[in-house]
Amino acid sequence: MKTRFISFVCLLTVGISAKNADATIIYVDATHTAAPQNGGSWAGAFSSFQAGVNAASAGDTVWVAQGNYNPANPLTPFAMKEGVKIYGGFLNTHTSFSQRNFTTYISRLQNSQKVMYNGTSAGLTQAAVLDGFTLSGGLPFS
Repeated sequence: MKTRFISFVCLLTVGISAKNADATIIYVDATHTAAPQNGGSWAGAFSSFQAGVNAASAGDTVWVAQGNYNPANPLTPFAMKEGVKIYGGFLNTHTSFSQRNFTTYISRLQNSQKVMYNGTSAGLTQAAVLDGFTLSGGLPFS
């Protein structure tokens, strides 16, 4: 009986490891304006915060370089994505998560608008993370 249990646990662990191996880091840097903008590296970072989040799938991580990010449309807040971890505070040369220690801003020019749409009505759980940002210039969340 113990042998079957141990085998099951090993298979379960292998399945979890394989799933995490598919996770991707998507890079966002507001100062990056050259092509390509595919998010695959700092040299190819998305300049748009929302484009970076939209390119990510559940289990992926978005690294956002220091700077100030504003929605392209003043009436539309940024939106998070289920299962995607979004971390600010990087320099666009960082290669390790532990290097981040800078401020990244998400802001709005109109104080009557939402900054970020992230509520449970958006289908988000605790698997969606927003960390390392200062939100300003509007109503923070909806």
